[in-house]
Amino acid sequence: MALLGSPKNLTARLKVPQSVIAKVAIGQRCEVRIREHSVAGVVQRISSQVENNSVEVEVSLQGELPLSARPLLNIDAEIIVAHLHDALYMLRPAHYSAFKPVVLYKILAGGQTKATRVSFDTSSGKLAVIADGASAGEQFIISDLTTLAQQGAQVELY
Repeated sequence: MALLGSPKNLTARLKVPQSVIAKVAIGQRCEVRIREHSVAGVVQRISSQVENNSVEVEVSLQGELPLSARPLLNIDAEIIVAHLHDALYMLRPAHYSAFKPVVLYKILAGGQTKATRVSFDTSSGKLAVIADGASAGEQFIISDLTTLAQQGAQVELY
């Protein structure tokens, strides 16, 4: 959640979770959604205080603002912290941990599965970037199946 301030020079104030604030830096680009419109922005200030597990980030809005933009309006925003080219990714699995391998079940032909160790680099929202253990087009079960793995069960799809 975020708020717009100042009636003359609108600035977006974003509440960024403390767990990801280390990825945010001054000068990073943003996309701010004001109702059905998108506006470009740039991170101008990052607060040093943490309140309710979030940090306030001020974003200057670039270009022409939509008519619906006004002070104290609730908005949504995304801060672009990195660009990855040719990245292989999947939905973030249960027990995901960046930079640590996880055992996932790869779905094979005929509905059979095979336990496969997959390593990840980083994540963005619901997606995790794959470092090793998976190739493009492969399918995996990302739900928590640790009890089945401990019992040595063979998983089949129906």
